[in-house]
Amino acid sequence: MFHYIDKYFDTSLFFGQIDPASYTKKAIINRLVSKMAVQNYVDLNFENLVLEREEMSPTSFPSGAAVPHAMKMIAHKSCVGVMTLQEPIKWENQEVSLVLLIAISKPDVSEFNDFLEKIVELISEKSYVRELTKAETFENFILKLKMLSGNALSEM
Repeated sequence: MFHYIDKYFDTSLFFGQIDPASYTKKAIINRLVSKMAVQNYVDLNFENLVLEREEMSPTSFPSGAAVPHAMKMIAHKSCVGVMTLQEPIKWENQEVSLVLLIAISKPDVSEFNDFLEKIVELISEKSYVRELTKAETFENFILKLKMLSGNALSEM
């Protein structure tokens, strides 16, 4: 699991402790996709695919996390964009303070799906989401994520 965390999370795609006053779900997705596009993980059209997926069914969890993603595996390189919010925002029918935007490339599909399954299990826990949301830096977020994933694996 630690290998996948190191592989798919990038400091350039981390936005910590953002003031959500001027943010909507769409604005958060736009900011994360824009950064992914600048770093050449995805094309800008990726945003439309993520928003289409959100229209089908919101990707928010009762735990306070959202995991927006596209239905197509069109990323140039798989990655996870992260935004933690100082206060939760309304994400359709849930309050969300942690957003993990997922981009998957075709060559990584099977490996990434295993990783994603573990991440979803992790962020389904409200206490874990609360802990991750407190992270102010990328390094602190990754440290907390690894610690929590280690705890989750030992509980299985």
